[in-house]
Amino acid sequence: MTATGPFRSIPLEGGLKLDFFDLGNRYFGDYHRIKILVRCEVPLRETMFAAESDPRRAFDRARRRLGERVVYERSLERMGVAGADVEAVRDRMIDAFLSSAGPYLRHPEFPRRLVESRLRSHRVHPLTIAGR
Repeated sequence: MTATGPFRSIPLEGGLKLDFFDLGNRYFGDYHRIKILVRCEVPLRETMFAAESDPRRAFDRARRRLGERVVYERSLERMGVAGADVEAVRDRMIDAFLSSAGPYLRHPEFPRRLVESRLRSHRVHPLTIAGR
């Protein structure tokens, strides 16, 4: 990530926020690579495991496997953008991302679904890094 922090943040359900980080650069003359890291940290909560027979045990097991939080990250990238167009192209990229992924990210069940997905992935690939 950048030392400057996100250039945009969008609030989500349950106190979560979606952060956008600018990782782009100028690579030749006036041509730029636009790279945006989209990131959302989801803390694990015992309420996510309410449907389990022993919610506390399921929560503790998930926390041991995944850490205190899971992180949703996506990278958006576009090459060969003229300097004068960088801002407009970046805004269009974010709008396109939000139109496709927004309903999933804004859904009240997003945090629980993300944690479930990471737990399934951890069962298949148990050496994954906690929190990712």
